[in-house]
Amino acid sequence: MPSQPAPAWLPPTFGGVPKPEQTADGVTRYNVRYAIIGGFRPLELDLYLPKVDGPFPVVVWVHGGGYAGGSRRDFTPWLEKAGLIDQVLAAGMAFVSVDYRLGFESIFPAAVHDLNSALRWLARHSGLLKLDASRIGLFGESAGGHLASLTALTQGNPFFDGNNGVPAGEQLTVKALVDWYGASDLNTIVRPMDGTDASLPELFRYPPEYFNLGSERWQEAELRAVASPVNYVSAGMPPTLRVHGTADGMVPFSQSVEFHDAALLAGGHCELVSVDGGDHAWFGLEQERVNQVVKASVAFLATHL
Repeated sequence: MPSQPAPAWLPPTFGGVPKPEQTADGVTRYNVRYAIIGGFRPLELDLYLPKVDGPFPVVVWVHGGGYAGGSRRDFTPWLEKAGLIDQVLAAGMAFVSVDYRLGFESIFPAAVHDLNSALRWLARHSGLLKLDASRIGLFGESAGGHLASLTALTQGNPFFDGNNGVPAGEQLTVKALVDWYGASDLNTIVRPMDGTDASLPELFRYPPEYFNLGSERWQEAELRAVASPVNYVSAGMPPTLRVHGTADGMVPFSQSVEFHDAALLAGGHCELVSVDGGDHAWFGLEQERVNQVVKASVAFLATHL
């Protein structure tokens, strides 16, 4: 029998292109509902456009927060001072900052599904917004770096694609990846917490894998392997830049070394920049050094997009 049309009362699965707004700095920004999922808050992204003619390459920023916090509008003061968004726009690229479901909302691979849904929304509306969906770069920090890497390295994998928001079939290409201090191998990473210190609140007692993989399975080696970007490196991977502080106490620098070495062994393009004495999230790093990291990362994206 032929399929029946969907009932008129079913809600849409994604939003359209909203009216643009102007930030305090005079930048054009669209506040987009890229996926509407029953039982969840609408998933949103912010799209910032350069003040030049498109079509623009697209840089998609994925925030950190240990899969338990953070949002698309949360930037550390030192990143704001470095002008992360402004630098991307000045290089002629659109800047997108994405919200995704956190650990108490839904567990792995939901956040990767959300990022792929956001990419599909951008591709679906690329003509109207003057975006070039064939030139997308993913850029994340910490948990967001891990998610950006998984998303970039598993394009076309049904397990990671998901089906929320815009349906499958949109044409897009992830052409570059920048990962700041993201975990690469969940079976070798050593965290400063392990869930045993009952004196700490739950959000600080457990490592990020608890929130990402779920309280029932976060210690399973097989699931950790599936969620490890290092296991998806290949000769055809997008050109990748990893930037990591050598004094990172949350995600050891060795995580980026392991990823870098595995990528090169597989024939992939991967560059590793070490920040001597840098801690996680660039805490305590001199502002000028943060500025240099941002500048180098944006330059990498501009080169490959």
